[in-house]
Amino acid sequence: MDRLSKLEDHLKHEANRCSPARSEPAGLQRVGHSQTGEHLAKRVPIIVLTGLDDEAMALAAVQAGAQDYLVKGQVDGNLIWRSMRYAIERKQLEQKLAYIATHDSLTGLPQPRPAQ
Repeated sequence: MDRLSKLEDHLKHEANRCSPARSEPAGLQRVGHSQTGEHLAKRVPIIVLTGLDDEAMALAAVQAGAQDYLVKGQVDGNLIWRSMRYAIERKQLEQKLAYIATHDSLTGLPQPRPAQ
């Protein structure tokens, strides 16, 4: 199995596992977590595609780390494609900003965190 196939299998599993059900708003807690307990949303952009048109749940999804919240029946292929492209761009920018915030600009070495 090549690397792309492995990634597709992993993402299919994560997409199925993270899909919030209508009767389970707590399912959004899973949006940012992989099986190992690491935060998946910190590594890859997540877009929630659901049948539930609920503004509060949409906000909760974004707060949990999703890049977008789309409602089935209200989107077409072009909107999904655009959402994916923008989510990828936002995630890349987010990762660059996190790197800049935690690494020295001259040496590229990690900076110690300030004591709290």
